[in-house]
Amino acid sequence: MDLYRVLIADDEEEVLEGILQKIEWEKIGFTVVGSALNGVDALEKASRLRPDLVL
Repeated sequence: MDLYRVLIADDEEEVLEGILQKIEWEKIGFTVVGSALNGVDALEKASRLRPDLVL
């Protein structure tokens, strides 16, 4: 099964870390390809990493 590629963005570092650590991404069909702490960084990473989904 191919996993969907996800990029996760949140401007609160603690929230971002919680999302990354608390969810078992691979069990629900995703692989986290990157994370970002602001919109500018998220757009740059989305362009470079080409995720299937940005949260």
